Amino acid sequence: MPTQIQALGEKFGHGVIVGLVVIGGTLLCLENLGPNQVQELENQALLPDLQQKYMTALANPRWLLQPIPGRGRKGIFQVDIPQHLILFGQEAC
Repeated sequence: MPTQIQALGEKFGHGVIVGLVVIGGTLLCLENLGPNQVQELENQALLPDLQQKYMTALANPRWLLQPIPGRGRKGIFQVDIPQHLILFGQEAC
């Protein structure tokens, strides 16, 4: 687990929402991609050996001004986030 994510868990505990991302398209990383294309995708995903795996693009990461309770669930689900907690105009580092 990356150090930053582990630190968030230690700071806020489990079952909270701390940020937002925009979910993009999903693609299957095919075996017929060139080595440069595979390397670029692996670098973007921070995951080696992507061939024959699905990858979903995430963009515009933003921290919330404070965490809010919100347990995860299977599949796609919706969460109401108060607008005053959304930090506009800045991306997470």
